[in-house]
Amino acid sequence: MPGRLILGIDAATALFAPGFEGARGERLQVAYLDAGRRLIELQLHGGGANTIDLPLRRIVAKALELQARELVIAHNHPSGDPAPSDADLRMTRQLDSVVKPLGLKLRDHLIFAGGRWTSFYAAGLL
Repeated sequence: MPGRLILGIDAATALFAPGFEGARGERLQVAYLDAGRRLIELQLHGGGANTIDLPLRRIVAKALELQARELVIAHNHPSGDPAPSDADLRMTRQLDSVVKPLGLKLRDHLIFAGGRWTSFYAAGLL
């Protein structure tokens, strides 16, 4: 899987979707990409029944360790509604504001639910 090209939403959804199949609680996945948008590493973080914490320090530390240039994050909503919550918007903006000064780009945040997904980038939220 490393080296896989993640150029757009279709490639990102194909990358993340298997990690959410059968998930009963929320999960967070982080894709670390190089400057050519090739996958360096994909990490999965578990969460609670209906919540997930965004481990900012771990995400940033790993990005710097891997010399990543871009990030794509995704999480699921077991409720079946892929619409971003206020908490989703806050955590996405927080991550974006932390990584920008470090020369990293948060490319997108995807939310998967009920066989559907929402892209923050496509919705103009990022």
